[in-house]
Amino acid sequence: MRVALSQSWTIAKKDLRCELRSASAIITMVLLGFLVVLVFSFSMETESATTSARSGVLWAAFLFPGLLAVGRSFEGEKEAQCLEGLLLSPVDRGAIYLGKLLGSLVLSSVTGLLVLVFFTVLYDVGLGLAWLALLG
Repeated sequence: MRVALSQSWTIAKKDLRCELRSASAIITMVLLGFLVVLVFSFSMETESATTSARSGVLWAAFLFPGLLAVGRSFEGEKEAQCLEGLLLSPVDRGAIYLGKLLGSLVLSSVTGLLVLVFFTVLYDVGLGLAWLALLG
């Protein structure tokens, strides 16, 4: 179990290092999250938006960039035919999946935090404990 987690963390670090070098995916994910929040803010008045509508906007702004992160995690491997090399390596396929999942989760979390800050500014939601109600 410890070996599989170590291998997964190594794959996740490799993916994160590759994403940070190019930074195009991170910028795309953040901009998509910002655009989702911005478009929904134009469609409803911020003062009259209900809590459930705001939480829906926030979850949509988290979901769409997250889908981009998952798609990008295997796209680079397929382009350079590195996925075949990963599958031929003496690493459990579950560890490969977990490593890709961890890398995508870290990217999505960072993007989500940036989108959350933008959301709180745009919808004038305090950063106290009140914004936790929007997640539910």
